[in-house]
Amino acid sequence: MTWEPQQAGLLQLACLLSEFQKPGSNQSLILNQLDQYKAIPDFNNYLAFIFARGEQLEIEVRQGAGLLLKNNLKLQYASLQSEYQTYIKELLLILIAHPSKPLRQTCGSIATVVVGAGGLSAWPQLVASLSSCMQSDNETACEGALSTLYKIIEDHPTQLNESLSGLPVNSKGQQPCAHELLVELLLKLMPSSSVDIRTKAVSALNLLTREMPVALLDKLDVYLQGLFALAHDNANTVRKEVCSGLVQLLAIQPDRLSPYLYQVIEYMLASNEHADQEVALESCEFWSCFCDAELEPELLRPFLPRLIPMLMKNMVFDEYDEEVQDAEAAEANPTKQDKDSELKPFSATDRDHSVAAEGDAEDGDGDNDEEGISKWNLRRSSAAGLDRLSTVFKDDLLPILLPIVEQRLQDPNWRARESAVLALGAIAEGCQQGLMPYLSGIINMMLPMLRDPRPMVRIITCWSLTRYSHWVLIGASPPSTSASSASASPLPATTLPSVIQGLLKCVQDHNKFVQQAACSGVANLTDHTMSDDKTELLHPFLQTILGTLGAASASFSRRNMRLLFDVLTTLSEAVGRAMASPDLLPAYMGPLFVRFQAYDLNDKDVLPLMDCFASLLPMLGEAVQPYAVIMFEKCMSMAKFQLDLRHQASATTSGLPGKEEFDANALCCSLDMLCGLCEALGPGISTLAAPSQIAQLVCQCCRDEKSSVRQSAFALMGDLARSSPAVLQGVLNDLVTSALAILNPQLMNQDNIKSCNNACWALGELAMKLQPDVLKQSGLAARIAECTAGILIFGGRLTRSILENSAITLGRVAMMCPEQVAPHLPHFCAQWCGALRNIRDDKEKEDAFFGLCSVIRLNPEPAMRCFAAVAAAVVSWRRVQCEGLMNSLAQVVQGLKQGLAANGQWPAVVSSLDNAISAKLSAMCQI
Repeated sequence: MTWEPQQAGLLQLACLLSEFQKPGSNQSLILNQLDQYKAIPDFNNYLAFIFARGEQLEIEVRQGAGLLLKNNLKLQYASLQSEYQTYIKELLLILIAHPSKPLRQTCGSIATVVVGAGGLSAWPQLVASLSSCMQSDNETACEGALSTLYKIIEDHPTQLNESLSGLPVNSKGQQPCAHELLVELLLKLMPSSSVDIRTKAVSALNLLTREMPVALLDKLDVYLQGLFALAHDNANTVRKEVCSGLVQLLAIQPDRLSPYLYQVIEYMLASNEHADQEVALESCEFWSCFCDAELEPELLRPFLPRLIPMLMKNMVFDEYDEEVQDAEAAEANPTKQDKDSELKPFSATDRDHSVAAEGDAEDGDGDNDEEGISKWNLRRSSAAGLDRLSTVFKDDLLPILLPIVEQRLQDPNWRARESAVLALGAIAEGCQQGLMPYLSGIINMMLPMLRDPRPMVRIITCWSLTRYSHWVLIGASPPSTSASSASASPLPATTLPSVIQGLLKCVQDHNKFVQQAACSGVANLTDHTMSDDKTELLHPFLQTILGTLGAASASFSRRNMRLLFDVLTTLSEAVGRAMASPDLLPAYMGPLFVRFQAYDLNDKDVLPLMDCFASLLPMLGEAVQPYAVIMFEKCMSMAKFQLDLRHQASATTSGLPGKEEFDANALCCSLDMLCGLCEALGPGISTLAAPSQIAQLVCQCCRDEKSSVRQSAFALMGDLARSSPAVLQGVLNDLVTSALAILNPQLMNQDNIKSCNNACWALGELAMKLQPDVLKQSGLAARIAECTAGILIFGGRLTRSILENSAITLGRVAMMCPEQVAPHLPHFCAQWCGALRNIRDDKEKEDAFFGLCSVIRLNPEPAMRCFAAVAAAVVSWRRVQCEGLMNSLAQVVQGLKQGLAANGQWPAVVSSLDNAISAKLSAMCQI
C-alpha cells in the first residue's frame, strides 16, 4: 500500500500521546481530542504507524497508541477501507517478535481483535507468521507468537477451524486450517528448554482441548504423553499447566485418562499438597471434576482416607489470609466506609418484560456475581470438592470426616473451628441422611457460634446454618404437611425462630463482613422457602425481619446496602403483597424513601436503591401511593439529567475536568423504576403520567444507541400501553416505528436480543389496548403483523424467546384485526404454530390462540395444509382454563376435519399424526 502519514499530523498525534503519559497532564482533555480524531478515515493508520514504526518514541507512548488502536478497531474495523485493513495487518506482523514484551503483548491483543472482526481466513499471513516464529530459534519471537496464539484461542477458538488460502495444501489436497499447522508445532514445543515456552505451549493446548479440533483429537495421545513427561517439571508454572490439562482431559475425554487414572489420582494427591498455591489449586479442581465426569465412584473410594483429611487441611485459613485480615480490621474499625475502588461496578438488573423469556437458556442474565465475592482460592476449591464428593459418596464420607470435625470443634484455635463449620456446611446436602441423628446437635452447636468473638467464625456460621434450611423448614411445618415420617425433620419447630433471630442479630453486627454473611443467610433461607413451597413460614417473622433491615439501612456501608436491597427483593418474591401490609411497609419503606429523597441526581449510590424499588413496587400495588409522586418526579428528573449529559457530551466542552459523564445504568434505573410504578398503580399512573413528558421520554429512549436503554424503554412503553395507553397517543406512530426498526431478524444478535424481545412484547400490549378501527386505519395492524410474521418465517438462528414473543404479538394483532392477518396465513401458518406450541400456559398464550382461531376461521385452507403443526400447537396446552377458548379450538379443529374429509384427505392426515397427539386432540376437540 502507498499510504504514508503526513508528518505534521504524525507529530501532533505523537505529542498528544506523549503528553498523556506525563504525570499531572489533563488526561480527560487529551482523551477527548483523541476521541474526535476517530472521525478521520485514516486515523487508525497513524496509530498503527506510531505503534509499529515509532522507534524514536518511548515504549509507553507506542503501547498507548496500540491500546487506542485496539479499542478503535473493536468498533471500526469492519467499516475501514480494505487498503487500510491490509496496512494495519502488515504492521502488526512486524511486532509479533519485537524485543519489547509490552509491545508484543499489545500486538497480540490487537491481532485478536482483528481476527474477531475480520476472520482468520482473511488473514492467512498471520498464521504463516505465527508458524514461522514458533519454529524460530529466537526465543523472543516464539514467545510472542505463543502469546498471540493463546489470545486468539481464548477469544475466537472457532476461527482456527477456517480454511486458509495461500498456504500449501494438506495431504488430502485441501487448503489447511490453522489447527493443522499450529497443533503440531505446539506439541513439539512442549519439551522446550525454555520454561516460558513450555508453559505457554501447554496452556495453549489446554485451551484448545475445550473445542477439541480434529487436529488435536488425532494427536491426543501425544499431548497426554507430553503432559506426563512434564508432570515433575522443575518449573511450577509448567506443573500448574500440567494439572490444568489433566483436569481438562478428565472433563472432556475421561476415557483417554482411564488407563492411567490411578497414577493420575496419586499425582493429584501429591500436587494438592504442593508448596506452590497455584499448583495446589489447579490440582484441587480434579476432585470436583471427577464427580462431574460421573466416573465409577469405586475408582476413587480407596483414596478417600487420604483425600478427605487433605481437603480438610487445605480448608483452614492461612495465617496471613487477606480475607481474615480484612475482617479483623473491620472488627477494630467498624465505622470505616467503603471506597469506590472496593465496590463492584453497579449494573442494573437485566429486566426482560417479554412474555416468553423464561427458561430461554440462550438469553441468560449474564454475570450475576454476588457483590463482594471473594476470589477463588485453595480453601474454597477444597470446600467445593468436599461438597461434590459428598453428593457422590454421601454418608460413606462421614466415618472419615466426622472424627476430624469433632476434634476441630474442640480446638482452641479459631481457624480449626471455622474449618469444621465450613465442612459441616459443605456436606449438608450430600450427607443429609447420615447427618439426621446429629442435626439437632449440629444446629445447637452452630447457633452460639453466631456470637463467636472471631468474625470469620460468625461469617462461616451464617452460611453453614442456612445449608440446613430444608430440615429447619420441615421442622417448622405443621405435621400434616410432611409427606411421611421418613421426611419428618428431627428439628423442633422452635429451630426456625432461633435461626432467624440469630441471623438478624448478625445483620446488626458491628462488623460489615459479618453483616454481609448474615444478609446472604437471610436471602438463602428465603430462597429455600420458595424452592420448598413454604413461604408461609416467613409471615410470622416479617415484622422482625423488615424492621431489622430498615434499622440496619441507617448504618450499613455502601456495599452492604446493596446486599440489603437483594434481601428485600428476594423477600418480596417470596411473600408478595404481604410486604404491602400497613403494619410492615413503614418499617422498611420509610428509611429507604428518606434515603432516596436525599440522594442527588448524579449520585451513583442511588442506583442500587432504584433497582431494588423497581422490583419491590409491583409487589406493593397501591400501597406505594404515599410515595408515588416524589418517586415519579425524581425518576423523570434523573432520566432528563442523563439525557442532558448525553447531549452535552457531543459539545466541545465535553471531557473537561469536573464534567459529569452520561451513565446508561442511571437512565435504565430511572426507566425501570417508572415501570415499577406503572405495574404498582395500574391505571392510577395516569394522574402522574398525563401531565408529564413521559411519552416523549419513552420515545427518545426507544431510539437510543444503547441496547440496554432501549430494553428498559420498550419495557416502559409496554407497561404504559397496558396501564395508561392514552398517554402514548401522541407518539404512537413513532414508538411503533422505533420498535419495528430493531425487529429486523438479520440484525438480531446476542447483544440486542433482549431489547428486541421487549419491543415485540410492547407492540403486543399496544395491539391489545388500541381499538381495532385505530389499528386498521392507522396501518399499525398490518405493519406489526408483517414484522412478526417475518421473524417467524426467518426462524433459523433466532432465539426461542423472540420467536415465541413474535408468535404471541402476531396472535394479539390477529385477535383484534383477524381480517388484516388472514390473507397472509399461507406464508407463516406452520411457523406460527411451531412457535406457539412451546409457550407455557398463561393469559398471553390464550390471546395468541384466540387470534389463531380467528384467522383460521377466515382462511382455513392454509391450516388444512399444515394440520399436523396446528394439531401439535393445540395439544401443547396442559389445560385450557378459558371455556371460550376451549370451544373455539374445538370448533376450528372440527371445521378443519370437515374440510379435509370433504377432500378425502382426513384419513391420511390423521394417520400421519403421532399417536399421543392424535389421542389428546381427539379428547380435547371431540374429533
